[in-house]
Order: sequence, then structure tokens, then C-alpha cells
Amino acid sequence: MGVATGSHNVLIANPRDIPALVKEIQQHKIHIFPGLNTLFNALMNNAEFEKLDFSSLLLVFGGGMSVQRPVAERWYQMTGCPITEGYGLSETSPVATANRCDTSEFSGMIGLPVSSTEISIRDEDGQEVNLGNVGEICIRGPQVMAGYWNRTDETARA
Repeated sequence: MGVATGSHNVLIANPRDIPALVKEIQQHKIHIFPGLNTLFNALMNNAEFEKLDFSSLLLVFGGGMSVQRPVAERWYQMTGCPITEGYGLSETSPVATANRCDTSEFSGMIGLPVSSTEISIRDEDGQEVNLGNVGEICIRGPQVMAGYWNRTDETARA
């Protein structure tokens, strides 16, 4: 998203080094921040992070794993910016569904399909299941990879 909007992007090579990450955040007015539950939690447990000015923060995206409600609620209290969850895979580069970015409440849901993306839940026979039933998530859209690079065997299995 940052590249598409022409934003200044900062790549953090090792986000597990929380003190170094906080120092980088201090140097930039961050508008968009992608992360995952464990990172949000680790940042909020850092005393220097609590002192940061979050007035420029507009969007926070949570992915890679489910965001826990207590983490999301504490993040919102601390930063004033809600965590917007989505769902995806490496094979959907990386997003397939996302919640709306204009909410101030955490839903714990993965949201709706992104533009031009179709989602279907299917049973073991490949038939769509009714709402509320368990099945495999099937995704079709322009962001879904065509196959594994130089791995026709893996592509065929998938």
C-alpha cells in the first residue's frame, strides 16, 4: 500500500529487536504500520514505545496470525489507531480479505474479499458449504499466484 501511494517506506530488517525498532519509529512520522499480534504486544510492553507521538498514525494492519482482542484494545488505547485485520497467504501476495479501514472498533473478523477477489468455502468434494459450516477456503483473484516458481510438481499438487 505504501509503495502504491508513493509513500516513504521504511524496511525494518529485524523487527524482533524491539528497542532498535522503537528508535526507528521515533525517527519517522509513521502513517501506516503493518504488523502481527506478537509484535504489537512486544511494542506495547516497551517503555519507550509508550512515550511516542502517534498523532500521524492513520492505518495499522494486523496479519500473519489472529490479532487477540486484548492486544487490539490495548493498542487502540495507547495509539488511538485501531488494528485492521485481514487474511491472506504468501500465495495471495499477501491479502485476500480485509476489514474496512474506517472503523474504530476491533471486530476479530477477517473482513470481506478485496477488490476482484472471490472467496468460497468448500467441502472435501469441492462443493460450496452453507454459511457457518466448516470447509476449505478457496480464493480466486488477480493477486493469487499462478504457480510455484520452477516447481510444476508443487503447482500440480496445489
